[in-house]
Amino acid sequence: MAVTGYTSDDLLTRVKARAQVPDADDRLTDADMLAIADDAIRSTVARIVWNADDGRIVRTQADVALVADQSDYRIPDRAVASAIYDVLLVDSAGNERSSAYVDSADAWRWRNDDTATGESDRAYAHTLEGDVIRLLPTPKAAGLSLRVKYRRRPSRLVAVSACVLLGSSSSSTVVADDADSFPAAWTSEGSGLVIDVVRSGPSGDSLTDDVPGSTTSDTFTRSSGAFDTTGPYAPSGGDYACLAGETCVLPVPEEAVPFLTVLVALEIATAFGDTAAMGGLGQLVAGRRKELVALVDDRNREDEAIIPRSSHLRGRSRWWWA
Repeated sequence: MAVTGYTSDDLLTRVKARAQVPDADDRLTDADMLAIADDAIRSTVARIVWNADDGRIVRTQADVALVADQSDYRIPDRAVASAIYDVLLVDSAGNERSSAYVDSADAWRWRNDDTATGESDRAYAHTLEGDVIRLLPTPKAAGLSLRVKYRRRPSRLVAVSACVLLGSSSSSTVVADDADSFPAAWTSEGSGLVIDVVRSGPSGDSLTDDVPGSTTSDTFTRSSGAFDTTGPYAPSGGDYACLAGETCVLPVPEEAVPFLTVLVALEIATAFGDTAAMGGLGQLVAGRRKELVALVDDRNREDEAIIPRSSHLRGRSRWWWA
């Protein structure tokens, strides 16, 4: 049985227990608490994960074919702070070349560089202006594709009941589990419906974003493209379909949940003016923040340096002392 991640409902249960929120309390709704959690995930937690700089929330946009005499291409809408992780140029054989970043104040130096003899040997750079990637120099012919890597912004939290538990999928459809069904409001959207498919496992990774299509009560059929049927981004039973930009699985490393829980509880206690709870929760937040930073700081073990046998850094052997 696959490991499942924490859901938004799980977070609400944990936060209410930690902040001692009574069941009948109407000062904050569940939606209000999830909005507070969204703020925490997109700011404090995201900063910790970002600082680890280990590719944990990095995604790759579908390749965009370069157009002759067009230099500007839109930054993905879901990129955190409209920032770019890497800009790659890809040739017809799939070979990648990273594009160097140029400060916008110096972009004019590269703008009209025609020293390359053809597109295949042109060394592109890029700058950022507004929410646009500007290639330098301007491409003179088609033949290459733009591949953009970016840190994906966490989706907004909604209740599990606002998403659909999946039972199966194919290249063109995802089918609701027998115990669930697609909401009538989704069906009424017709061809204007756009969904994300979210993995149910820890960290709630998005399997695919912004999929247009239409649905009946039990089946969503995409209007273009195809779902992966194999590999790490293939939807399967137990995953969730959500409206685009929403999720019911916490989009953070599972190790961040204890920190997120006390952080949201502290904000709720602050909103309630519960000074007694604020003191204790504040200490918990500080301690768990340190623990989280240590846990996510290095996701991949670094190679150990190999010290030559003759190096003075190696300790003397027993026979030397003998």
